[in-house]
Formats: sequence, structure tokens, C-alpha cells
Amino acid sequence: MAGVGDESAPHIQVKLTTKQERYAVPDTPFSVPITIGHDELNSLINSLRSETTEGSADAEFDFLIHGEFLRQSVSEFLVEKGISSEAEVEIEYVEKASPPEPEDSLMHDDWVSAVEASSTLLLSGCYDSTLHLWTPTGEHKLTIPGHTEPVKDVCWISHDEDISTFASSSMDQTALLWKYSHSGNSIQCVTVFQGHSKSVDCVAGQNTGNLLATGSWDSTIHIWNTAAAPDDSKELQVKKKRKTVGKAPVATPTMTLSEHKQGVSSLAWLSPSELASASWDHTIKLWDVELGGMKSQLAGNKAFFSISASSVNHTLLAASADHYVRLYDPRSSEGSIVKCMYSSHKGWVTDVCWSSDREYEFVSSGQDMMVKHWDSRGTKAPLYDLQGHSDKALCCDWSNPERIVSGGADNAVKVFSIRK
Repeated sequence: MAGVGDESAPHIQVKLTTKQERYAVPDTPFSVPITIGHDELNSLINSLRSETTEGSADAEFDFLIHGEFLRQSVSEFLVEKGISSEAEVEIEYVEKASPPEPEDSLMHDDWVSAVEASSTLLLSGCYDSTLHLWTPTGEHKLTIPGHTEPVKDVCWISHDEDISTFASSSMDQTALLWKYSHSGNSIQCVTVFQGHSKSVDCVAGQNTGNLLATGSWDSTIHIWNTAAAPDDSKELQVKKKRKTVGKAPVATPTMTLSEHKQGVSSLAWLSPSELASASWDHTIKLWDVELGGMKSQLAGNKAFFSISASSVNHTLLAASADHYVRLYDPRSSEGSIVKCMYSSHKGWVTDVCWSSDREYEFVSSGQDMMVKHWDSRGTKAPLYDLQGHSDKALCCDWSNPERIVSGGADNAVKVFSIRK
């Protein structure tokens, strides 16, 4: 078979399959050299498509064997995985993801420690204690001086036609609940969540429902009901402490979870009743918030900095104080709960976030100034390195399907557009 590898090499039988119907080729087995690699497989697929579909343009594909990307020759892959070359090998092909394109750089007055995007707004938190609202295309809408110390985390709660609600947490030991009016371009702090004794390092809104979780350097997690009436008796205390918050009432937690031994660094809701928390104590804990207790824990070797839960399969990505991103399956009862390890960063991985609409893709940020775009089926290398930061990349987000955003110690939010 000319043009698809070394004809003098031994041959194997392969079956080429795809779930993308527009790229389908006959699924009859082909005999190809066992040394065939990525480039030769691309040529083969496009050649077969030109024979069956008149006028088809060449496309670029990635290839999977047993659900993992092929990044070497087929023979090297089979040897590495201990797969026999005697049996027919099924190779799935998918259209190669396009590289995210640099779109904007949004400058702040200090380190950007938190970012989260929606379809209509971009929210950023800064070490100068301010929050910022931007349009997805980079227009600055508001500077919000609500906290008295550096902002550590932000999260969107809800959106309707005119009102967007979000929460922020800070080293000032509080989290704040905000309501933003799109029509009036105005902001109101509606609740102060006060109860932690140290920096509130993370905040996470329930996927459906009214619960908000906060995690602190004091090693505890507080659960709050955003729909409950706050305790108005503490109004004056808050007003004196932070004039910009005005008369926002103070809420008290409905539940405290306190099994961690060191600071809580990240939170993620797996379901309306199940919360995951990551900590500097080298553990990820899973909680039943209906019963108010810990269900199980995942032990690591280093401090955890960030976790992100998949909305599709409930797996967890985790970033920690080494160069790795790890994929955990908390429900696994067989084998290792660490399903994959992704190694490419040259420093600590600071943040990780699943794509909101792509089942296998995620983004990570690191102290090596890099933001990396991954496919979970490829552990050997990221799909793309997203360059632009000139100092540590501290946070990243892919909540808006059309944009990857990241914040760094260079005082910038970098925005990368995603081509469909």
C-alpha cells in the first residue's frame, strides 16, 4: 500500500472507525505496515475519503487505540501496551482540535488570582482586593472594591435576563455574594458569609440549588444557604469594617465540615449532594452534604491546589505541588483510583479546569508561566501550549465554551478563543 509506511515491514490488519459520520470510510479491514504512524494514517484516511466522497477536502486527524491517543508508531504503541499484533487492531480517528487563538490581554493593577467566565461576562479577582467585570470581548464593565484583602477565588452562581449572581472569597476571612444588573451596569453586595477564622481560599456554588461552599486556611469547609434570610443584627459591624459593602447582612453557615488537617485549597460539586474538597494536607475528601459527613478520601503525595469535576463522568482532575495533573475516579473499586497522569508543566500546577462542553478536554495553568490545553486521552503531551504570560500563571478557566481564560502574576488575564 503505497504512501502509508514501510512496505518492507511486517503488516497488521487494522479497522478504521469514527463517530464523526462526515469523515467515515469503509470499515473493512486494511493491511498496513506495523510501522505506520500518525502522518501515514492521515494520508490513508484522506486518500480513502477522496475515493468515496467527491470533492472532499483533506482534514487532519488524531488516532486512538483502546481509547488512548497514538503518539508513536503503531508497533511501538502495541509493544508499550502489551497488545498482540496478531489480532486485528481497531483504530478510531477524530478530527484534530484546532489551536486556541490569543484574543486579548486584560491588565490589572496586581496579581490576578481568580478568573471565571460565562457566556456574557468575565469575572476576575485581584490581589489589590478588587473584583472586575468584563464582557467576553474585553470591555471593562466595573471595578468592585468589596474586599479588604486579596481576592482568592470567584464563582458564578446564576444568570437570568438581567441579573447575574456570583460569589467571591478573600484573605479577609469572608466570602461575599453579589448581584450584578446588566441593564444598569450596577453591583450590589447582598450577603456577607462570615465564620472562618483565616483566609477563605475557595468558593463553589452548587450546580443546582441554593448551597454555597467555602474552604479556608483554617482547615474547615462551611456550607451556606444563599436563599436563607441572613442575620440582619450584624449589619452595623459589617458596615464599620467595610464601607464599600454597605448594609449587606451577615449569614451564618448551615454546616461545618472539619476533617482536613491543613488549609482547604479547592472545592468542586460532584452532584447536588456530593462535594469534593482538596487540601494542603495531601488529601481530596468527598462529602455527603445531606448527611453532613465524609464519605471517602483520596490520598496524594503532595499538597493539592485545585480540583475540577467532570459534568459527564464524575471524574476529578487535580493539580498539586509537583509537575503533574492527575485524573481520579472516586467511584473506582478496581485498580488505582489515579486513572491517568499528565506531565508537561515544568513547575507546580496551580489550577485545572474541565471544558464545559467537550467531554475529554481540559486546561491547566502552572508556575512555569504556561497554560496548557489537554485531551484526557493523551497523557504524553498536551494538545497545545498557550503562551502569553510573562510570570507565573495562577488560575485558568474554561466555563465559556468559546474561550479559555487565565490569570497570572504578570497582572494580566489572557483570553484565548476556541474555534469550532
